[in-house]
Amino acid sequence: MKPLGPSDPRQVGPYRVFGELGRGGMGRVLLAGGRDGRLVALKLVHAQHVEDPGFRERFRREVNASRRVSGAYTAAVVDADAEAELPWLATVFVPGPSLREAVDSGGPLPGPAAMRLAAGLATALGEIHGAELVHRDLKPSNVLLAADGPRVIDFGVARATDGGTSELTHTGWLVGSPGYMSPEQAESKALTPASDVFSLGAVLYLACTGIDPFMGASTPATLYNVVHSEPDLAPLPEPLRDVVEACIAKAPGERPTPAEVLARIGTVPLAARPWPEPVYELIARQDAAVAAAMENTVAVTEQLPVVPPAPGQWPAPSASGQPSAPTQAAPTQAAAQWPPPANPQPTSTATPYPPSVAESPTQPGLRRRRTLASVGGAAAVAAIGVAVALLMDDHSPAASSASPPASSAADSVPSSGTSSEDATTPDSSTPESSSEAMTSSSSSAQPPSSESASSSSVEPPPPPATTSTHSSAPSCPTNQQAFALAKQLNAGSLPSDAGISVLKCDGGWAVARLTSASVGNAKVVYALQDGAWKAVDLGSDVCSGPVSAAPADVRGAVNC
Repeated sequence: MKPLGPSDPRQVGPYRVFGELGRGGMGRVLLAGGRDGRLVALKLVHAQHVEDPGFRERFRREVNASRRVSGAYTAAVVDADAEAELPWLATVFVPGPSLREAVDSGGPLPGPAAMRLAAGLATALGEIHGAELVHRDLKPSNVLLAADGPRVIDFGVARATDGGTSELTHTGWLVGSPGYMSPEQAESKALTPASDVFSLGAVLYLACTGIDPFMGASTPATLYNVVHSEPDLAPLPEPLRDVVEACIAKAPGERPTPAEVLARIGTVPLAARPWPEPVYELIARQDAAVAAAMENTVAVTEQLPVVPPAPGQWPAPSASGQPSAPTQAAPTQAAAQWPPPANPQPTSTATPYPPSVAESPTQPGLRRRRTLASVGGAAAVAAIGVAVALLMDDHSPAASSASPPASSAADSVPSSGTSSEDATTPDSSTPESSSEAMTSSSSSAQPPSSESASSSSVEPPPPPATTSTHSSAPSCPTNQQAFALAKQLNAGSLPSDAGISVLKCDGGWAVARLTSASVGNAKVVYALQDGAWKAVDLGSDVCSGPVSAAPADVRGAVNC
């Protein structure tokens, strides 16, 4: 759990916020408490979803449907506000690690625990489908292991982000997590409850083996495996092998219903503590973190707000009032030279912009950026020889049980935030790592290209001529502006299938996620210079670059 930063909300609706459980493609998940003393996992929707004219109506409709879901194996919706500036949804807070966290920490579940998990998830899907909902994003990080059994979270809400169908809502964007999508979801076809059953089979495979069943070296390779490849079922325990095999049938009509899955499982032995001991250790650890966050809330809420910087000061002072970086002297004409000459003559003692990227005896040379390469031959990129190979944002991939085809780059997508999944902020190479995977039917139905993405170094952008005060800063850049600025930074070219979503804007800084099905994900950093936004960094790992001087909430938006 992350503590609250100076710019984080302390109150959302009637709920007092204690900390951040995590974040994903749809929004941030906050630990909060209601007036009745009950803890909730409160999902605060990202601003880019609100820009969609139909989002609020879809959000309201799906929340109302989600309220009809009740049962022992789901986290009930207790409150929501679709009309708030940033819509939010509160569900019962379930203490416990996600299945992903439990497997990563303690290894695969033993046979009896896996059977209990399968029965609980099948029961939960029956309840969700009974409310005429399709989960659409069932994955290990959306399954919580509470002390007495599993809980499925985030049901129905993902549908509000994609218009209630499997169609792309933005060019090249599809809701779902690649390694746990059904084949029909990967190909942008209509979804039925059978899609969730396929995801159930993939989740059970991970729980029993610790291996993501369809994981490939890249998002296109993973999607290809989902549509065309079969995982090795030999490692699965006998009682669940037939269940998983039936669930991951490629044709929706060949998969069992949740009720039929339960019939195949049969009677599960009763157990007061269904999980192995390491799971209960994680639960105890989380309970302690929650207690500490609640105790520290008063102190956190009394922190001073971030003070706008005085002229000549960069970046803004911290909450304590002290500048977080050396004061920058007024820039000189020579300071505007970029890149510097081969044998630069010192003309000023000013700290180069940004201070975090200045060379030092322990930091020889500026960090080189890896730039985007469009596989399939984007002529503009090939002409200038600039390409970016991008790494995925989430967990390091486990060994795939299916042999993936060659791919152009290692890429993935970010995780969909929920009260469970976001209790741990996943890395970007996990196949479930995004609720917004950039893909198309052609990318999943055909093997990815075997061309390897080239990369070349690009010098950092020029320093600002002056330092702007953030109090007069314009609003955050729009997604369209952010795309144009990133394209300008990347030598005037981006892959034809690239899309950008602005994630956070604060204190003269902004960050965005750039996603491309052909080469993967990247992060883009923007800084306010001379009263205008400029892209100052782009790559799969931007944490050691200019963004290190940004406010904590901006750095956190790109997992820095």
